[in-house]
Amino acid sequence: SSSKTIESLLKEGIEFLRGITEEPNKNTIIDLLSNAKRRAGEGRYDDAVARLYRAVEAGAQLALKNYNIDSSCVSKNQIPEKLMEKWDCRFTENETIKLALHDDFMLLNAFNDDLGKRFIEKKLDKTESPLGLRNSSILAHGFTAIKKSSYNNLWNITIDLLQVNDQELLTFPTLEI
Repeated sequence: SSSKTIESLLKEGIEFLRGITEEPNKNTIIDLLSNAKRRAGEGRYDDAVARLYRAVEAGAQLALKNYNIDSSCVSKNQIPEKLMEKWDCRFTENETIKLALHDDFMLLNAFNDDLGKRFIEKKLDKTESPLGLRNSSILAHGFTAIKKSSYNNLWNITIDLLQVNDQELLTFPTLEI
């Protein structure tokens, strides 16, 4: 807002940045979403979609912390039986598994977690999910430029999935010199 001074904006920004860690947390997710929105505003939809994808993944990783699970190293005894049959062949010699984004949400859903349930309700577990956009982007595995409409669709889905509202997002002031 225009009534805030540069000093107060900087203090708020510094305080927010101190809350960002290498472990996923709410600030990390807000930062990713805010940056995605800013990149989209610059017409950089591939970059924006990559950030949305990472925000969704971080949201799942954060939710898994509630079950004392680190998705980069999950032991057999942390996985419900119904998923065990499907994932058994993927375990390493030390009987751990590294989960990808889709796996994180399947595990959350198996725990009857609200985030996992929303992921399934939005059909994000399907092959043709809007999350697949990231894989077809030149910033991931493909050569397809992301369109604005595709970004907008994934933005709306992501905001709803992670239950973030616009007031939580960071705005970046434009300085006129």
